[in-house]
Amino acid sequence: MEETKQIPSLVKIAAALALLMLTILLPVNDQGNAQVSQAVIGNANETGVKESLPANLLAALSFAHGNYESLINQEGLLSDLQAADIVLIGEAHWDQRDMSTAFEITRLLTQKRRIALAVERFPLTLQPSLVALNKIDREELREEAIKRILQTDDYRTLWGVNHVDYAGFPNPDDPFYPLNSPSAEAFEAMMLWAARARIPIIGLDLPLSKRALGLGEDISYRNELWKNQIVNFLENNQSEDYLVVAIGGIDHFSNAPDSVQEKLRKNPSTLQLLSVGQRNANYPSKMSRQVESLALNYQINDLIIRNPQFAVVRQNINATFPTPPDYWIAVHAVDSWEK
Repeated sequence: MEETKQIPSLVKIAAALALLMLTILLPVNDQGNAQVSQAVIGNANETGVKESLPANLLAALSFAHGNYESLINQEGLLSDLQAADIVLIGEAHWDQRDMSTAFEITRLLTQKRRIALAVERFPLTLQPSLVALNKIDREELREEAIKRILQTDDYRTLWGVNHVDYAGFPNPDDPFYPLNSPSAEAFEAMMLWAARARIPIIGLDLPLSKRALGLGEDISYRNELWKNQIVNFLENNQSEDYLVVAIGGIDHFSNAPDSVQEKLRKNPSTLQLLSVGQRNANYPSKMSRQVESLALNYQINDLIIRNPQFAVVRQNINATFPTPPDYWIAVHAVDSWEK
């Protein structure tokens, strides 16, 4: 009779243990408040470095990015990028962290390779002024020259807007491009740095006159233009062994059909190129926000994914980039890579 009474108690204990294990393994809520998980799963990258993550953060990463190849650290990322001929870094225009991270990666790569910067925010019509920039011997005069370029309408109207009164495109009464202003400060700091360091700058995009014809929305046309600007620079400077770092909207730098990367890969003279996407600022999803929240809770500054299955997921779990960039910076604390 005593043994019969103990059976329900044992069942309750087992159920409680099962519930506890389920609580430990399940991801936290969207605010990342529950931090009961102490389980750690190792994920070895190609260089043999063991990355250990709490199970709920690992689950959130897998849900947000699919069956990705591996996690790598900053050194692994930079080692891979410096071996390329072209590095494409995608950014969301209204997220200053994206541009700051692109600037950070660029500065670190200059310690390893001779680089040139290709940027969406300067149209190709500014190229003569950009080329003339590096013919100026004195650093302070180069700085003055780049500041004048940053005051041109072709830059300011689209990219340097800090006040709605200045927005002349597409509609001053309902401006869209002021959304770019949060990252303008980081971009302009990068241009001043490049001018001072005599780093070649390549303008990639359309001028205002072409945008007024509606070509600004023709992504394939613009991507072809970007590709040609990068290839022409490399062909004209073959003896210099430049690594071209191109920085622009993340939509241009996925591996999707008609992307800059696909067009470059089809170009017979193109050598090795790699693309990098960042966070999920362009199309934020519940799971990407959870990844960042969990990383903050666990005091993890960086999560870099090599070959994610998909890079951006909307709320309905449909992949926005079914063929994403080669690397995805899911989490990065800006300036944590400074040396």
